[in-house]
Amino acid sequence: RDCLTSGYNRRYLDERLAALASGPALAAVLVDVDHFKQVNDTFGHRFGDLVLRRVVAELAGGLPAGAFCARYGGEEFALVLPGGNAAAAVDAGEAARLRIERHAWHELAAGLRITVSVGVAHAAGPLTDTDGLIGAADVLLYAAKQSGRNAVAHRDERTGRVLLAGPAARRRAISQVGPLDTPA
Repeated sequence: RDCLTSGYNRRYLDERLAALASGPALAAVLVDVDHFKQVNDTFGHRFGDLVLRRVVAELAGGLPAGAFCARYGGEEFALVLPGGNAAAAVDAGEAARLRIERHAWHELAAGLRITVSVGVAHAAGPLTDTDGLIGAADVLLYAAKQSGRNAVAHRDERTGRVLLAGPAARRRAISQVGPLDTPA
């Protein structure tokens, strides 16, 4: 377990990914807290730690059966969704984004607003390279950030084009990033 958030840690993430790689499908959803440095700079690091604990609770609280949330590093988290299809993974990423956006952050501090950017990568299994799956999610996470944050980025399964999910898809354009990396 991660000592700060009490959620799963990076070692657990790596071990579980390796164990799940032999399954029929796997999705990695990377989530990064938007402008988190401002939270620490404005309210202090102890307050930032409280925010991270709440983020983990919100992320983990709404996951489908068999899925889990682990701290990837800093204010970045990985949601792992075994089985399922790409559309379900995108839906889970958008649901997580909404839970964070709609959380009552103002109860911690007046005017506090926390949002996240999300990258969703999905692959049919079995996988020989879970690092490739995480890498693809990371590229998409940064595409979501570059599109204006508080968004979920994913690739269209047929065309490989980078798309935004949910309300962001109707409000914003997104740059096409990186090659279509299909994990082996």
